[in-house]
Amino acid sequence: MNLRDATPADYAAILELNRLSVAVLSPLDLAQVRSLDAIAHGLRVIEVHAPSPRIAAFLLTLRQGAPYNSPNFLWFDQRYADFLYVDRIVVGAEYRGQGLGQRLYADLVAQAEAEGVGQIALEVDIDPPNPASLKFHQQQGFVEVGQLRPYGTKIVSLELKTLTSRLFHIVAQVDWDTAQRQGIYRAASLESEGFIHLSRREQVIGTANRFYRGQTGLVLLEIQSDRLQSQLRYDTVPGHGTFPHLYGPLSLDAVLKVWPLESWLLMIQGGDDR
Repeated sequence: MNLRDATPADYAAILELNRLSVAVLSPLDLAQVRSLDAIAHGLRVIEVHAPSPRIAAFLLTLRQGAPYNSPNFLWFDQRYADFLYVDRIVVGAEYRGQGLGQRLYADLVAQAEAEGVGQIALEVDIDPPNPASLKFHQQQGFVEVGQLRPYGTKIVSLELKTLTSRLFHIVAQVDWDTAQRQGIYRAASLESEGFIHLSRREQVIGTANRFYRGQTGLVLLEIQSDRLQSQLRYDTVPGHGTFPHLYGPLSLDAVLKVWPLESWLLMIQGGDDR
């Protein structure tokens, strides 16, 4: 069994898999699969070798901002700034229940995390229902963030998975002490802007230099994203890319560790990333 990027030689097998699942997918022809592959973030296939070599499953994804006119994709593109969109995932009927879908998603999550992408988006039919797909995606950590009737017929559940990751927030020690006494952390920006500013690991140094240079008495909160109780979104900050924003208070049990900011910066810049 081999998980790899698709090639044009795989298109016929991909089209056949799609045809056999067209009851729950939009149809594809050769011209469409070529054009989708050209704009895709990835078209990944699982090839099996027994009893003879064949494509058993495939996954097609697009990056936020791709030139794709699907109403479901556009719904996410208008609301979220940093995501990979699953246009379709298909596992051949004779290979279902063998973990191929989980393997494709594990591969996708690994790619997303390596690229610093914070979320994975997709839709699942709910009217008429597709209970097997809904259950599978719930088990993969997807949650509903909206519903849409894209073509005036069926209704889809718009689903989002926020990737488990370590996020960071710089705060004055005195404000963190107050949060510990109160049992919850509310940054001043939550009142003024509606969210708490967070950073991915690779963004911390830039954030510290832009906003906290010369300040003392600062600590860095290391946060586990899957413990957050408020909504986490990745928004575009003009000129600086996408940043994680927490639209609500920070629960203290999401904070794994509190670092003195100066010590953390010295450790990271010195290459000692414990």
